[in-house]
Amino acid sequence: MIINVPSADELTSVSLRLYFKAWAEVTSILEDWSRHFDMRRSRSFGGGRPEKFEPDDDWRAYLENAQNDLQGIYTLVQQSQEIGIKARICEVSPYLLLKGLQAKPVAEGSVDYDFTDFQTIDAAELVRVHNMVCDHRISPVFRELVEDIRRNRNKIHHLGILNRSLDPHAVIDVLQLQYSELYPRRRWMADRIKFGSVHRWSDWMESDFNATTGAMLELHDLEPMLTPNQFKRLTGHGPSKRRYICHYCVREANFQETSVAPSLAPTAFRLKGEMKIRCVLCDETEELIAERCTGDDCRCVFTTVDPNGERRCVGCGYTAGEIADAIEQRRQMDEYRASGRHDPFDILF
Repeated sequence: MIINVPSADELTSVSLRLYFKAWAEVTSILEDWSRHFDMRRSRSFGGGRPEKFEPDDDWRAYLENAQNDLQGIYTLVQQSQEIGIKARICEVSPYLLLKGLQAKPVAEGSVDYDFTDFQTIDAAELVRVHNMVCDHRISPVFRELVEDIRRNRNKIHHLGILNRSLDPHAVIDVLQLQYSELYPRRRWMADRIKFGSVHRWSDWMESDFNATTGAMLELHDLEPMLTPNQFKRLTGHGPSKRRYICHYCVREANFQETSVAPSLAPTAFRLKGEMKIRCVLCDETEELIAERCTGDDCRCVFTTVDPNGERRCVGCGYTAGEIADAIEQRRQMDEYRASGRHDPFDILF
């Protein structure tokens, strides 16, 4: 009998691990640029909408130096696509992946054959077979993209040379199209959290930085680098639509313990015609309460009840009590400065 027959879920998991590894590496190229060249209006964690990315000569030089990294990412994308298509075929039958039945038994005198010892159908045939047996057909646009990437990946693999410049924005377009084509019944943000927490340091991850922290910081750093269409495919909403703080994600990301402003990465959007917001990251829905924030710099008119039962503004992320304490501390500091005293500890007593 044939043993170690792969399941569709196993292959899908492998494909998504490769997919999100490629995603993490290509977005790190954009994030590094965004952080290093300060494309946000403030270098602090004080929030505020980042300024949009504008390519210049420095960016083009940076991109040229990143070509080796991008070629490695390109091969990850191709491998993820190939295994993802195989997973879809495997949903019908894993044996459709076999090209022939020529294989040796796993051991002398054994009647068992290992599935991985059989030759599988060529990568060039995968899309054709997929569209023959699967109910959800791969679109002509994605099929052409898969073939182009496969051919270019072969050049990198066999010669280590690709005579074309790769752009991280184009790679993101490929990854976003791939997700909609190969994993149509899944939720991108949920998978981003799940596979973002699967790595060699998972068991030693500090409690104040986890996959949710990484996803929220990533969204903040990526926003100025993404096109409006890329941002909409990522969140389901255009970049100009008002966003609100999800207090569930802020707690999960440990922003309060690490002194990161809750407004750094708002991930919730208001549901049309309802007094509710839904987070694109955790998918939690919160009821909005019509209550104007008392913060001097916040114009938000809504609060929600956070996981601890406290009312918090969904614009700045603070309770009325926290805002009052901050105002009192500022008043005391102003009095201290006006008094002309120079001992910094006077204000503490």
